[in-house]
Amino acid sequence: MRSDARENGVELSLMTDKVTSKAAYFVMGRMVLVVAILLVLALTSCGKGKDKGTLKGDVSVVDLEPGTSNLYSEEEIYAAMAEVTEHFEEEFVGCMLTNLVYDEAYSLQSAEQWAKQYGDDEAIVFLSSFDVSETGGDGSLEPGQTYRDWQWILTRDKGEDWELQTWGY
Repeated sequence: MRSDARENGVELSLMTDKVTSKAAYFVMGRMVLVVAILLVLALTSCGKGKDKGTLKGDVSVVDLEPGTSNLYSEEEIYAAMAEVTEHFEEEFVGCMLTNLVYDEAYSLQSAEQWAKQYGDDEAIVFLSSFDVSETGGDGSLEPGQTYRDWQWILTRDKGEDWELQTWGY
């Protein structure tokens, strides 16, 4: 009888080990799943922060300065500015556009060459300032820096809509 009890005890012990082992794997699987979900959430929130939790450039505080022009109406200048701010919002993640300026004298220095380069009749050049968040935006700009005199070049054929062609220094 003692040998039956020992055998039953051993069987019971083995069954308990199997159950404990399955439970441990189940708990371990749940823990791995929770860690994976937390990791995904952490990674998808990278780049968020000063930009109000979105993955867009911030244009909410931009000071638009259309200046005065003998060439373009205020409406035409604002239409070109809208192209710039739309592009900034879509592409300059983690950055805040603070200033966008049309200075006709500055624009005229290179407008003819830009128009010619893109095969259009007209070009307009804007200058801007923007801040890059401490997270560095998308990584192509220096984190925590302010960029000033950043150019935006748009062209068009007379009477058509402005098209953003290039930007930078």
